[in-house]
Amino acid sequence: MNCNNCGAFNTSGSKFCGACGNEILVLRDSEVKPALVRATFVPRALAFLIDIVILLIADILFNFSMYGTPENNLITFFLLFVIYFWYFTASSGQTIGKMLLKIKVTVLSGKKAGGGVALARAFSYWISALFLFSGFLAALGKEKSAFHDRITGTIVIRS
Repeated sequence: MNCNNCGAFNTSGSKFCGACGNEILVLRDSEVKPALVRATFVPRALAFLIDIVILLIADILFNFSMYGTPENNLITFFLLFVIYFWYFTASSGQTIGKMLLKIKVTVLSGKKAGGGVALARAFSYWISALFLFSGFLAALGKEKSAFHDRITGTIVIRS
């Protein structure tokens, strides 16, 4: 068994590491959490584009059925956007685009985001879109967190 601190090999049943003296912790399988591997920028961007195409089609169909014109309406698009991202993020952590690219939204602990966090995240997408989508480009960094992730305490992981 290896030491949790220095990695040195120790005989089975050792309570302390022979190399560094650190207490050796033995975890049961039920206590070990799988590593949360953060999704990179490209699958996140592709998932978002898929979701936007779906929303544009829904917006055109909605406006055509309500007003007899397929013209895009910014208000209905905004409402559809917020409802779509809120619902899918709160229910499964995955929009249709995220499902297709096998990524999902969680809170930092790896648990599913609740309804309030999902709603805040849906609204904060618009903040990330300000200034030429620079808030989205933050996901290119080491943390792989866009501005809306940082605002809401969420991460996007591979599922």
